[in-house]
Amino acid sequence: MPPTRQVVQASSSEQPLVLAKRGVFFVNYRHGPLFPSGTVTVDQMYVEYEIPAARAPGPPLVLLPGGCHTSAAYDETPDGREGWRSYFLRRGYALYLAEWAGRGPSGFNPSPIHQAAASGSASSLPHLLFLSHASVWTMFRFGPSFGVPHPGLQFPIEAVEHYYAQLIPNTESLLDCPDLATADALVALLERIGRAVVVGHSRASDAILPALIRRPELFAGFVALEPVGCRERSREEDTAALAKVPLLTLFGDYLEGTMWLEFAEEWRALSERLDAAGGDARHVALAGSGIRGNSHMLMMDRNSSEIADLILEWVRARA
Repeated sequence: MPPTRQVVQASSSEQPLVLAKRGVFFVNYRHGPLFPSGTVTVDQMYVEYEIPAARAPGPPLVLLPGGCHTSAAYDETPDGREGWRSYFLRRGYALYLAEWAGRGPSGFNPSPIHQAAASGSASSLPHLLFLSHASVWTMFRFGPSFGVPHPGLQFPIEAVEHYYAQLIPNTESLLDCPDLATADALVALLERIGRAVVVGHSRASDAILPALIRRPELFAGFVALEPVGCRERSREEDTAALAKVPLLTLFGDYLEGTMWLEFAEEWRALSERLDAAGGDARHVALAGSGIRGNSHMLMMDRNSSEIADLILEWVRARA
């Protein structure tokens, strides 16, 4: 698809957004070696928080992005509409926007790259996943082939260039255990702020599930937005821990013939298993519920506020 210039509209606002407090902090940091010498801070998670002046009852929300994204995914949409960040705040929910350890503003340790350069061994370089425009188009189900959108697609394809600009490499691959580092950091975050509903997109479930299994008492709920497969991270012996936490999984449209259909079936099976064990799990196929045309990027689609309302209704029922 050839590059085009996009005019992105400013976000529409309802009333002025009034915050009682906002700020940033880091959790889970430790010392690590810098190649060839020295000490640096590693494994830290960067967190932005915003507390609205008028609070809704119930726990805060923690938002964690998926692969190749930062928490910008939850902010203003590519075509300039109000994103979930301010949408949730306007409805009274305190927000904690967390980043993956080793990615984006959390920073990363370049030592493995420097070591590979010093040794002259390119094979020792870690692979940093960074998706091309064409890969994103089909993988995230904007359309069946690059440049061709699905009929009825809700993603604002006229602003896709603005969306591409926010994608970044998965530099957490430079860590020894990327998923575990973010799971550890998530536990540290919840220990600091108290029980919260954790909302995770796509690959975020790879870090959230281990944290949840380890410390279910810290989770007031888990909202999984088109999560990747869970079969290897939800063993039978973990059922008791998982069943302690309310679970909502959401999948969009155009799943046939994609890996997302297999992932959706894995999470549907997990929901049924947790319900049978006395848990509170709800699996929602949005198209089957009359919410149609959604891509993988649920928080950016034109009907994103409808999906946000569905999430908040679920959260309020469990507050």
